[in-house]
Amino acid sequence: MRVKISVCSRYFYRDPPIPRSRHIIPTITLCHEIGERIIDEHSLPNDIVDHISRIGYINIFNAEKARALFRIELSEDQYIKITLLSR
Repeated sequence: MRVKISVCSRYFYRDPPIPRSRHIIPTITLCHEIGERIIDEHSLPNDIVDHISRIGYINIFNAEKARALFRIELSEDQYIKITLLSR
């Protein structure tokens, strides 16, 4: 399976131009594409492969899982987005 891997960072947007509740702080997400990889479906857990196959992408928020599966170190407020390009 050929996938595109991006690391996304969430930033809190403090002063939006629209009225909002003082308890709601929206976030902005910026994603930086790391590159494309060909990944053997059998090397990933079944739930991840199933989600990518059904929806076309998956977001991985768990830093330990990102490190174990893709050797990517995540900092706080970051996650990995895996997008299916072809099977």
